[in-house]
Parts: sequence; C-alpha cells; structure tokens
Amino acid sequence: AIDLFEVVNDRSMLAFVHSNLAGIYTDEENYDLAIEELTLSLSLQEAIEDQVGRCYTLYNFGMAYRGQNDFPNAIKYFKKAKEVATDVGVLLVNKDAAESLSEIYAESGDFQKAYLFHKEFKVLDDSTFNETKASRIAELEEKYQNEQKQQEINLLSAENQIATLELQKQQNLRNYLSIAAFLLVLLVGVVYSRYQVKARAIAKLKDLD
Repeated sequence: AIDLFEVVNDRSMLAFVHSNLAGIYTDEENYDLAIEELTLSLSLQEAIEDQVGRCYTLYNFGMAYRGQNDFPNAIKYFKKAKEVATDVGVLLVNKDAAESLSEIYAESGDFQKAYLFHKEFKVLDDSTFNETKASRIAELEEKYQNEQKQQEINLLSAENQIATLELQKQQNLRNYLSIAAFLLVLLVGVVYSRYQVKARAIAKLKDLD
C-alpha cells in the first residue's frame, strides 16, 4: 500500500497507512517501531496540514511512550493531542487524552493533577455521550420523517389509484349506457321495421281480397 501511494503521491493515505502500522506495532508492544511509523505519519500530516489526523497521531505517540513507561514524553504528547483536538473540535481524542493523563498522573502519585484531568475527562465524556445521543436522536427523527414522507407518498399514490379507478368506473358506466342506448335504438328500429313490413303485407292482402 505504501509503495502504491508513493507512486501516486497520495500523502494523506500514506500517513494513514503509517498510522495503521504504528497501531499494529503498539499492539505487539514493539514501541520503537511504532514511534518510527508515527514520526513518518506526523511529518506527512504536517506537510499537508491535516490537523485532524495530526491530533490522532499525537495521541498515539502518547500511547506508545506510555507503553514504554516514558511518562514525561507520554504527558507531552497527550497534552499536544488535547491542544490540537480542542482547536479542531475532535472531542473523542480530547476525552481519551484527558483520561490517559489522569491515569498517568495517578500512577506517578500526582493525585491533584490526576483529579483535575479526571474531572475534565468526565465533562468531555458526558459531552461525547450527549453528542452521540443528539446524533442518534437526529438520525431517528430523520428516519421518522422519511417514513412519514413515504407514508404520505403511499397514501397519495393510493388516492391517485382510487381516483383513477373511479374515473375508469365512470367511463365504463358511460360506455355501458352508450351500448345499452344503441342496442335499444337498434331494437326499436328492428321492431318498427318489422311492424312496417307486416303492415304493408296486411294492406297487400286486403288489396288482393
């Protein structure tokens, strides 16, 4: 993937792939290689001014250094991640970085800072929950409105079908009446014609008598 994205010079996807590799190395606890991949990812994101990607990469730097128990560097990168995440409005990174800082300070015995960051984490966590809930509500409202619109469309379609059937019924009735009138006129004509023939025959018989 890296070879192909280098050929087409897609720096955004290159940064994304290096970040994914860093995630794999972090899972394998190979933090040195993770930091190498994150360094490549960050340089690409800074070159293309990808601030959203940058805040995620800074957070992952913090996780890698935390895995190495390098708390000073972990704190530095978590704070940078929070700063960028606040600027670009990435609530999730801001929340996770605050939680990680709270845990690191608690492990280091600085309980005052641990408390402050935990307090911030809780506020951000509630905001994330509310944002998710609001998004879900908006999604459900949109779905409900779409269903309502579909029901209205179906109702209008049904009404149109009923109206069409009514018109067809009226047309059929007119056709039946027209045919009945035509047959009645034809029948009257036939009866009248037969009457005329019979009358002429009677008159001729009288003349013969």
